[in-house]
Amino acid sequence: MATTSKSDIEIHFVSLALDKGIGLPKHTSHALSIDLVCPRPTVSRKSSSRKVELSSGACEPVSPPWTESVALKETVSGRFGIEVSLTEAISGEMADYLVRTASGALVKVFAGMFGKAFAGGLLGDMADIPLETLAKAIAKDKSPDTLACGVVDFESGARFPRRTVVEVPLVAVSDVSRKVSRGARSSAPSSRKVFSKGERIGTCLLALETL
Repeated sequence: MATTSKSDIEIHFVSLALDKGIGLPKHTSHALSIDLVCPRPTVSRKSSSRKVELSSGACEPVSPPWTESVALKETVSGRFGIEVSLTEAISGEMADYLVRTASGALVKVFAGMFGKAFAGGLLGDMADIPLETLAKAIAKDKSPDTLACGVVDFESGARFPRRTVVEVPLVAVSDVSRKVSRGARSSAPSSRKVFSKGERIGTCLLALETL
């Protein structure tokens, strides 16, 4: 029986850019999750979360410290994947709170409820709340939780140079609309769809380093 080779790798966040057609404000805060999917037998997922500050829809840290760029340091074996998810724009305080209290997997689920539930201080610390309570709160919230996500698969036996930059295409999780002015005579702005669900709306660059 053939033995599957193992590799120790680090995954670093390099940059993120969204299509300007989305119409984000000049400065926005988001929570970003970077997940390793099935890195090795018996391990289904390893997750990392961070806050990203976008300027005109982009974030590209210049020479960040290792502790700020590294997302995951893991052993991979055989086929595995990398999944990236980005929340919609939220306040910087909520992004910080989400990253502190939620794993990468929970970022996708809980982001939509933060603006309403946490702003009023109704739920307290997420770590002290039963899952059933959180589920009920989510069910009452109607806002989308994730703006974009992307996945890259790596075939079994993939080999990497010392450092490989990986491009993760980000696609819209649901239809994306932006507000447009209807003229001076109208007080209420209208909205129009600019991207459909599944359309590519951005790119996240990650660096894989073999140890």
